[in-house]
Amino acid sequence: EYFSFEDVISSPKPLQHPCPKISVGGNKRVALRRVAQFGDGWHPLMLTPDGVRDRLDTLRAEADRLGRPEVTQEIQVRLDMSQINPGTVDAFAEAGATGLVLGLSTDDVDRVRREIDLFAGAML
Repeated sequence: EYFSFEDVISSPKPLQHPCPKISVGGNKRVALRRVAQFGDGWHPLMLTPDGVRDRLDTLRAEADRLGRPEVTQEIQVRLDMSQINPGTVDAFAEAGATGLVLGLSTDDVDRVRREIDLFAGAML
């Protein structure tokens, strides 16, 4: 009925309460329906603040229709770090984003370091 194992890693972990939040990505209407139905948050990719605002209206309507308005409480927008400055951070917040997930489209470690230093200097 039961088994024991040594030196074994199991993933994903069994269901937990509260379970980890799952943000669903995507920008198209069908993706927004999946977010409203299954997600705990939305992770749009490479949108402008206006793009977030427009899609968030659609997402809110779909989430309300399904009785899941809490879905729109966590909106983390993925962007390239080069697109961000203090003004754009404010614009995304005003559009409804609760966070920004930043990346760099390179595998050049030296460039990543330089870009992070430039970013920190501009933002801090």
